[in-house]
Amino acid sequence: MGCAECELLKSLKFHRHIESLIGIDINESLLQSNQNSLQPLITDYLHRRSRPLKIQLFKGSIDEADSRMMDCDLFSCIEVIEHLYPSVLERVPAAIFQKLRPQAVIISTPNSDFNVLFPEFVGFRHFDHKFEWSRQEFQAWCFSICCLYHYEVEFSGVGDPPANMTYLGHCSQIAIFRRIEKEEEEEREEVDEEDDSNEEKEEERLGSPYELIYECEFPYEPDPPTQSERLSNEAEYYLRVLVRRERNRYLEIGGEPTIENGSHENSGLTESPRHRDFIRIELNELLMFPVIQELTNSVTDISEALRQHSSLILSEDSMNAIFYEESSSEEEEEEEEREGAPPSDTPAAVTEEESWD
Repeated sequence: MGCAECELLKSLKFHRHIESLIGIDINESLLQSNQNSLQPLITDYLHRRSRPLKIQLFKGSIDEADSRMMDCDLFSCIEVIEHLYPSVLERVPAAIFQKLRPQAVIISTPNSDFNVLFPEFVGFRHFDHKFEWSRQEFQAWCFSICCLYHYEVEFSGVGDPPANMTYLGHCSQIAIFRRIEKEEEEEREEVDEEDDSNEEKEEERLGSPYELIYECEFPYEPDPPTQSERLSNEAEYYLRVLVRRERNRYLEIGGEPTIENGSHENSGLTESPRHRDFIRIELNELLMFPVIQELTNSVTDISEALRQHSSLILSEDSMNAIFYEESSSEEEEEEEEREGAPPSDTPAAVTEEESWD
């Protein structure tokens, strides 16, 4: 809540076990200017998640409860509450801890005790801060929430003080709230049906005051590939990288990207298709790539994975991948002329008007 530039969301979207991320801020233009940074990257399509992930941005106020947030496990308010007017801050605990009741809540705010360490510092750390609490004030506010809404809290912080001034605490203080389950498991099972009906009524009562600004879903594979399938996919990708590198190398020196031609005695091939040359890549070259090294250090494993899951052509000893190159159009025309057929893009007859000179 109060996601601003969405920096926290940008970091959390790489966590493979998170399935839903929601950012809420009152500033719509700020959300719109940062929404594109949350889109899936190319690598998210190449290396798909094993779980779904949906990211949503809402325009809304922290002191209002939206029924769509009732299933959230964790709420974070990082450096937010000090920007709120007292009348708004007064409504925040009920909105979050009473109505939405997430399993955990993380709240951070500047520690005013620490301000004495800033040279010639006067006032607040930011022009928009409405207040800055000492550790005693912040902890008193947190304990009052725990008493009212059945939560427990522990305190931490970021930004260590000098070794001889640890009594000042951290630069920013953090409170981590965890919901206390009041019922035992057996009692909870007995009231499940009643709880479900109460939740439906609560959702209707809360409504949906937030406005959806942006939404995206990440690609994923419900059934993750096996180790052998992953190895085959990665091996095929890097083989094509090596082939492209060979083509570019030959083009840079002014030649054609043809590595082998004519006789295939050394390739392990049993026959040679007509009109085609080929590039041969040794599978042991794949072992220089870290991604392949993470999966195996054996060329035999790579060969076996490619035979099982890939359509690539391998040599007879399965130690080389063969990539055929189609012959150029000039070579095809020469072959057609040798066989007595006219070239495909040459007219069968030339008119007198075209050959008068």
